[in-house]
Order: sequence, then structure tokens, then C-alpha cells
Amino acid sequence: MTDAAVPRISGMIWTRSVGILRVWKSRTAVVTADGILRYKKKTDAEKTTKIDLVKAFLLVLLQKLMATTILSYTMDRRK
Repeated sequence: MTDAAVPRISGMIWTRSVGILRVWKSRTAVVTADGILRYKKKTDAEKTTKIDLVKAFLLVLLQKLMATTILSYTMDRRK
């Protein structure tokens, strides 16, 4: 994974395959200083998969906020 951004954290991503044996597989992963997670989906792949962790966190936070707002709105209407 030779990218221009300097890695801030590096490590392994462990995934389990689907099937009877469910073998664990590991991939090297790097989190850059700007919050991008880079890893290869396959060991022999040339391209890296990029996930913006800041956007992913904000999206989850927004979904939880909207869910609690809708829940509180429906609870208020029942009164």
C-alpha cells in the first residue's frame, strides 16, 4: 500500500468468510492523518479500497439523531 498520505495507524483487518469452515482472513490496513482507511479487499489486488471514516462517523451519528427525533416525535403525539 504505497500511497502519498503518511499513515497514522497501521494494522490488520480480520474478516471471516461465509461457509461451513468459516476461515479467518487478514488484510493489512492503514488509516491516514486525514481520516481515510485504506485496505485491499484481496491479497493480490492492485487497487486499495478507501473509506472516509469522518464521513462514515457523521452519517451514523446523523442516522441515530434522526431516529431519536422521530421516536420522540411519535411519543409526543401519543399524549
